[in-house]
Amino acid sequence: MFVSLGFQPVRQVLKQRVPYHLSIQGREFELAYDSVDGLGNFLEIELLAEPDDVAAAQQAVRQLAHELGLANSERRSYLSMLLEQEAHRPGSDLPEKV
Repeated sequence: MFVSLGFQPVRQVLKQRVPYHLSIQGREFELAYDSVDGLGNFLEIELLAEPDDVAAAQQAVRQLAHELGLANSERRSYLSMLLEQEAHRPGSDLPEKV
């Protein structure tokens, strides 16, 4: 279907995801623990919020991450990280920037 819309395959990303639901102080967090082949393990923390509650929701996510001992936030996609990793391998013909 995507190819018929003009999309082209880039690279396969293999991951296993374990979803979790966590309720804290009246907030409903969705967590996803991902194990990504070639990259390692990641935890996504999501929290839905109304427009007037976005700042407080962002702070709640940061606080939960802190309490879980998570220090680094990763904004790149798994695909971007894998392509960057491959571009830095000796003999790679991939471009340096993705």
